[in-house]
Amino acid sequence: MCTLTVINLRTDEGQLGYRLVMNRDELRTRSRALPPEWREVDGVRAIWPVDPDGGGTWIASAETGLTLALVNSFPTPMPSLPEDRVSRGLIIPRLIASEGVEGVVDGFESIEVERYAPFRLVAVDLAEGEDGVEPRIAVVDWNREELAVETHLDGPICLVSSGLGDAVVEPRLGLYEEMLEGAGLSVANQDRFHAHRWGDRPDLSVMLNRELARTVSVTTVECLVEADEAIRMDYREVPE
Repeated sequence: MCTLTVINLRTDEGQLGYRLVMNRDELRTRSRALPPEWREVDGVRAIWPVDPDGGGTWIASAETGLTLALVNSFPTPMPSLPEDRVSRGLIIPRLIASEGVEGVVDGFESIEVERYAPFRLVAVDLAEGEDGVEPRIAVVDWNREELAVETHLDGPICLVSSGLGDAVVEPRLGLYEEMLEGAGLSVANQDRFHAHRWGDRPDLSVMLNRELARTVSVTTVECLVEADEAIRMDYREVPE
């Protein structure tokens, strides 16, 4: 359950990069997450928060410029789930040391996706393109029948999901088109979108609030070419 967007960045100094923002929606009964910490995986430094219930994470960034974010999927009808199911949150720590987007996609060759519930994994990095270094995005989609990979040369993209069924929160996509694609792909508009609440539809809002679930945190990742900090992650818990 979440809302995720990625936009391209260009600073006043001409630095290029990307900005990913993710609202994490969870059941009110779920344990409070542990804030992000830097770790080392296969010789690569990476930062991520931890979900103590599953032991994994929904988002991580590596010093290499790679960011991974996992969106749980709830298609209609919902497929049957495996009895030996593994937490989807364990996928990101396993892949965060990959060599860019291609390495992430190749990494699924050694992952038994049949043991996971449906998900979409977003991978973003920076790579040399026709106009210099630019963002690249891949979305790996597992629907319990096939593993599909969708690639984007850059942003913007928006993904939404809900435990009530992903189709239920599709109005968020229309809001994204209005507030970001229509009004302009700026940092300010991206933040306004992720803070948006419908007064008459709090249960469908980007900043979700319903009886059993709510938006518990907002994580922002910024990655810029030749910046002093290759990756900057800001993690903000949302109060009740």
